[in-house]
Amino acid sequence: MPEKINGQGVTQCDGSHKETACRQNDQNSPPNTSHQQQPQSQEGQQPSPSVEDNLADEKLSELSPVHQPFDTSLNVERGTNRMKILGGSSSQCLAKSLDVYFEAARLKPVSASFSHGMRHAEELDIPLTLSLPPLPDRDSRDRYARIYLARIHPTYPIFSPHAFRESMAQLATIADYRHLPRDNVPVLVLVYLVVGLGSDEEAQSVTEAGEKYLQAAAGLVSHLVAIPYLPTVQALLVLTLMYRGRNQEGLAWQTLGMAIRIAYTLGIHRPQTGPALATSNNSHDERHLPTQIWAVCCCLERMMQLACGRPSSISVEHVNPVGSLNCHSPYLQWNLGLAEYQGSISQHIYNYHPGSRNVRQILLDTARLDRLLLSWANVIPPDLRPGSDIFCPEEEYHMAAYLSMQFHETLIALHRAALIAPTASFDAEIEKHCSDEPSKFRLRNGESICVNSARAMAKLTIELSERGTTSRLIPAGSSLLACIVLAIHLIKNPKSRLQTMDLEVRTVTLLFTDFPAYDR
Repeated sequence: MPEKINGQGVTQCDGSHKETACRQNDQNSPPNTSHQQQPQSQEGQQPSPSVEDNLADEKLSELSPVHQPFDTSLNVERGTNRMKILGGSSSQCLAKSLDVYFEAARLKPVSASFSHGMRHAEELDIPLTLSLPPLPDRDSRDRYARIYLARIHPTYPIFSPHAFRESMAQLATIADYRHLPRDNVPVLVLVYLVVGLGSDEEAQSVTEAGEKYLQAAAGLVSHLVAIPYLPTVQALLVLTLMYRGRNQEGLAWQTLGMAIRIAYTLGIHRPQTGPALATSNNSHDERHLPTQIWAVCCCLERMMQLACGRPSSISVEHVNPVGSLNCHSPYLQWNLGLAEYQGSISQHIYNYHPGSRNVRQILLDTARLDRLLLSWANVIPPDLRPGSDIFCPEEEYHMAAYLSMQFHETLIALHRAALIAPTASFDAEIEKHCSDEPSKFRLRNGESICVNSARAMAKLTIELSERGTTSRLIPAGSSLLACIVLAIHLIKNPKSRLQTMDLEVRTVTLLFTDFPAYDR
């Protein structure tokens, strides 16, 4: 049933059945969340290998705790045209599962609070007239560019540093940008964004300079899309990073979508595009730049798709294989490898018609994807490996932490059914359907996997703050997800001896995280 947020005129509706969620009267027992419909399917996806298993040994329509209990979350603001739907892998839908336990204990639900952040996540208040501020003085702009190139560019190498510095120096000589040739507008937007993001990165928070140049860049988006070539894709990708750094995931999703659509029209998703664009004047990095840009598109899209539960706009066959990258950025290569599995997990959660898989198949798919994730992590050097303590140069720590947080978020998305369901019911399903599988032990400990990942993310958040190396690469959503996971675990296990520690970790994580009105 819809819920009305007091004083806000906002309605939030569940995307799946909820009538059986709170049937238990015992407040000390977790409610049964198994009687929920499966996630909505999406067309055009191929089934995983385990779908070929024998379908006759059990009913495909069988309801089970292994099914995701909430497939969508709908926010509507009454009296306006504002509406937003998030998928089942979002933190908002996970908070709905937390609400089930709260309601069983006669506590106030929390998921409705996400609606307060809808405008912040989806909208930007910009003037109707263009703003074309001059670039800062030479020392400041060089410092901001240097910070961006040192702290953000290694993870997402979107442009050539040498070409960027030349363009910034040329733009700095122009007194009035109102008469700038239209072909130079994407370059101006890119410079605005790098300067603004560099300012925010230096301060580790939103700055006046960052706000000024973001407003200017956002006001020029219509001019960008009217010149749909590679510089426009580059500018839109950096704009996506800036929005994410301000926890405006909805806006970031829109600009990323525009970048991907233009990239498709340019053909840079094709392996042969990079060499075809090469000239004798291009450096090695510039010749492979189109391939890198497309890889960044794939990484951001797969990561954000899993985080918000929205449909993908990049086909599976168009995701670059890691071996196709010829660059000096190991972080981009590792991110691209993870993106492949993030896409597979999104398909695992969403992209099957109801009744197309039985319980055993869902569990086997979960185990298979879990093995693939662990194999991906084991390729990364031990000092930087996600899931382990990080030992690296200080200037690299935030990038390694960012990669590790993505890994843990992906694990939580994969195993969240075990976190949500009553433990005894979930264990019984595994014993019934996968008693002969060697992977059954990790499946049975899916809740522990989620909780340990949440603890690791909380620890990274605290360490980043204590080291003074918090980055705009890492939005608040990671910490929020960790807090929700720990909250569910605490309610399910009120007598745990680790309860005091988890409560303290959760509280400290909230203190060290900047949570503006957030919605995901």
